[in-house]
Amino acid sequence: MDINIINQFFTKDFLGAPFQIFSATHLIALGLVVLLMCSALVWLNALMLITRSQGIYDFAYLLGIAGALQALLTPDLGIYGYPHYRFFQTFISHGLIVSAAIYMTVIEEFRPAWKSLLRVLVWGNIYMAVVFGINRLIGSNYLFIAYKPPTASLLDVLPPWPWYILWIEGIAIVSALLFYTPFAIKDWRANRELKNAGKSRLDEIIS
Repeated sequence: MDINIINQFFTKDFLGAPFQIFSATHLIALGLVVLLMCSALVWLNALMLITRSQGIYDFAYLLGIAGALQALLTPDLGIYGYPHYRFFQTFISHGLIVSAAIYMTVIEEFRPAWKSLLRVLVWGNIYMAVVFGINRLIGSNYLFIAYKPPTASLLDVLPPWPWYILWIEGIAIVSALLFYTPFAIKDWRANRELKNAGKSRLDEIIS
């Protein structure tokens, strides 16, 4: 292989500063990837598909789908538009978050429970609190809870910082409840049918 091609791959601006292989920026970005919920879910979803983890599924279904859809509708690409790697990586990774959760629901027949809602919301808030502290420490804006992103997003219609964080909390709760609603309706119908079947059986015994 031509050595010039190899050197070009490692040049400073081949894929932009965040993608400099072995650079300090690149290594730090790899270490902090867990602070981006969707980036963390990409890896966690892969683990979920392998291990069939119910805990990961709860997060992927109740929070991951809504978060990934928002990212797909209003992607934070910065200067990295089509046909940059970042463009494809954003849409493919967030699309996989949605598809993995749907696959586990439809094909593997996983489903959340009421306790899943509480667990996801509690741990989600703990996660956000940790990220908030790290943002304050290093001046970052992971989860967009330090300030609104410069690109257009749904946060633009919410009140200014810090009040929009409370709105995010409310939206997350409503979103999780909406995603749980089909299962709540299914459980309600199953319980009603079970009660009706039991009542019919009791009537047969009495008669």
